[in-house]
Parts: sequence; structure tokens; C-alpha cells
Amino acid sequence: MGRQRPRRFCPTFARARRFQVEAWSDQLLSIADDERLEPNDRRVRLDVRKWLISKLNPAKYGDKVTIAGDVDNPLQRVANVLDVKRLSSAELDALERFTDARLAAQDAHQDDLSG
Repeated sequence: MGRQRPRRFCPTFARARRFQVEAWSDQLLSIADDERLEPNDRRVRLDVRKWLISKLNPAKYGDKVTIAGDVDNPLQRVANVLDVKRLSSAELDALERFTDARLAAQDAHQDDLSG
């Protein structure tokens, strides 16, 4: 098992990462306009920063994906109801671990937003 980070560290790290991504995005224009750089050097510097910020903050800088059906094959939303009475004890344990992890992730996200 990995060592747990202190909880107060996570929001601080997330905030520092956001500042880093914003700094890289601010650099894009100055790199693009820097005529002292060779064109390929400029392109590589821009591409690396764009790739990094798209991975570290995909909600803001990532590629936008549109999911759409077509006339012959429209999208359908399918929801199945789970009968927990039919689950084995191992499946119930797995479901409980998943639920606990999901709640912990939501708590951490809320801490990041409020931090």
C-alpha cells in the first residue's frame, strides 16, 4: 500500500498545479511571437506546452469531444437496475469498496474547490 499524503497537502498541490498550467498557457503567446527562435524550435516548445496543459487540465484546455448518433443508429441511454439481494458477498464487498472510493474522491474534489 502506498503512503497516504496529509490531506492538507492535496489542495495546496492542486492549486500549485493550476498556477503552473496557467503560467505555461501564458507563455504560449510570447513563444509564438519570439522571432529569435528557429521555427521548429518554436513549434516544439508550443506543442509540448499545449500537450502538457491539455493533460493536466483537460476540462479547460483538452480537446472537446462531441458524441452524436446518426439517423440509422441513434444514441440510446440504457440503465439497468441492480438487485443487490442477488449479489454474492464478494460482489457486495467490491461494491462497498467502490462506493467508499467514490465518496472519498468527491470529498477530495470538494476540498480542491474550496481550497
